[in-house]
Amino acid sequence: MGHPQEERHLAVARALRSYTGAVESYLRAQGRGHEMHQTDLTALAMTMDAGEAGPMTPGALGARLGISASAASSLVERLVRSGHLRREPHPHDRRSVTLAVTDLTLEMGREVFGRVALATQEVMDRYRPEELDLIARFLTEATEATLDAARDDPGPRGS
Repeated sequence: MGHPQEERHLAVARALRSYTGAVESYLRAQGRGHEMHQTDLTALAMTMDAGEAGPMTPGALGARLGISASAASSLVERLVRSGHLRREPHPHDRRSVTLAVTDLTLEMGREVFGRVALATQEVMDRYRPEELDLIARFLTEATEATLDAARDDPGPRGS
């Protein structure tokens, strides 16, 4: 049997992988139901959540999704044409645009993520406020560490 701390780390890593898999499965199913690709839903969610970190640009969205600039451009164009995103002038850079979600996206977001929000709210209600603060801090730090690792090691090349 391994060291107790290592076992805890493995248990958390397994739980995170399981949760990530469940989210991806949910997004695939919702994407099919809305005739959208999982990447489209992820892009919309990232754009909705970007407000806290500043405006989302097409380049930043592509980088967050891990796709090329041309793929990000195609994705943004598809989401603009479908009425889910709109381009707006960048507040600090006249050569750039920012992305904003439309009312259609907000409505779809309530529909798509509302069920998950209710289900996870029931789970969160089982925890004390200080436990939720700790969980939120851990998930934020784990997200940052994962994004840092992705920037530091872009994966295999030459495929």
